Amino acid sequence: AALTSIVYTSQQKPTIVYNVQSILLPPTKKDIDALLEIRSRIDDLYAISKSSLIYQSRANRYIIDESSPANFFAKFAQNLNLPDYQNNYFKKNGLVENLATELDPKTSIENFNQIISNFSVYYEDGTNSNSRITVSTNFKIPIDFTKWLNSYIESIKIKTKSEIIKQIRKYIQDEITYAKKRVILNQDNHNQFILNRLLKYEEASQIAFELGIKERIDGGFNSPLYYRGYRALNVEIEYLKKRSWDLPHNKENLELEQILNILNSIEIMEDDIQVMNIGKTAIQTETISSINKK
Repeated sequence: AALTSIVYTSQQKPTIVYNVQSILLPPTKKDIDALLEIRSRIDDLYAISKSSLIYQSRANRYIIDESSPANFFAKFAQNLNLPDYQNNYFKKNGLVENLATELDPKTSIENFNQIISNFSVYYEDGTNSNSRITVSTNFKIPIDFTKWLNSYIESIKIKTKSEIIKQIRKYIQDEITYAKKRVILNQDNHNQFILNRLLKYEEASQIAFELGIKERIDGGFNSPLYYRGYRALNVEIEYLKKRSWDLPHNKENLELEQILNILNSIEIMEDDIQVMNIGKTAIQTETISSINKK
């Protein structure tokens, strides 16, 4: 009998790992020039009122300064690394459906989880010149993920800018509210001052009338108010009823009106702020990690 020898040829199949990576850099001082100009205008408010008591009790709560580029970049890094936001973003934008269309629909959830579970945000916090963020993920499915990563980074940039702008606007609104409260307080104080003085003069006029003191009589420096005579007191009462602001209050409210005009004229636009710069847009590479024998 003839012996037949059968040789099985093994097929070698490499495992390919796809790596997607983007490098992001912090904004520069030039990127927030518009915000620094706003900071300068707010500084001017303190210069306007430095001779009064308006802001002496106010803390200098600056949220825009020379360290802002680094602070904005750190906030951007923090937002990039929110797992729930990552998961929701890619689901809402159709990554699961895309994986089902391009690959096997039965494994779309598994493939999605593979991409998301390997998602990494590495923030190197150095001086502003050498800080950087590396955003990356890797997976073993043949899909181009570069547009997805670039889109996610853009969404976080918009989210971070929106949060910072909201914070700045709130700061400005707080200053507006404070200035308006000061105006009202000054008006109330003034009104109370006039009312008290009016009551005092009316009482003195009535006493003078009862005593028959029509004209001023000389009683010395500390003489009672009714010594002025009811004729003069009645004239002063009429002027008190028409009186506008006393000088100290009027001066402060004029300053407050200037402050309110400046604060109300400040507009914060999205183009006024940058939270990052692209160091390297997303690039996808392939690596052969191992050889599986079947």
